[in-house]
Amino acid sequence: QTPHPYQQLLVPHAATPTPASTLAVEAQAAAINAELLARRQENVLLLLALLEDEPVGINDFYVRYHTVQLLTVLLQSCAFKLQDAILSSRGVVRLMDMLAEREIIRNEALVLLVALTHSNEEVQKIAAFEGAFDRVFHIIKEEGGADGG
Repeated sequence: QTPHPYQQLLVPHAATPTPASTLAVEAQAAAINAELLARRQENVLLLLALLEDEPVGINDFYVRYHTVQLLTVLLQSCAFKLQDAILSSRGVVRLMDMLAEREIIRNEALVLLVALTHSNEEVQKIAAFEGAFDRVFHIIKEEGGADGG
């Protein structure tokens, strides 16, 4: 499996190829770094704030795109802590707002929302209340629906 680009941020960089035992150590280091980042709610709140509109957030495509990708990787590593932080900060609402962004960011936000709602009933309820179904159906219609768009 190809590692996600942001997993490289969580692992100390090595310039030379490494044996399997070193890869296991790097994977453990990545898991520890992800845990440390998601452990403090302030860190997740800072990431979510980057998704806000100005003046709070940064209205930059790359910042938003990579922030959503980083949140997705963190969700894979430490789902419960990230879900708790997102739930306590109205982060689901902000992620739902990301569905109105450019196509690339919208697609990354969809991946993150699907992963978030997969195992958490509270996130499912908030997403449904915020009109997730309407927004997804609008995206399907916009993209050509079952016509292969």
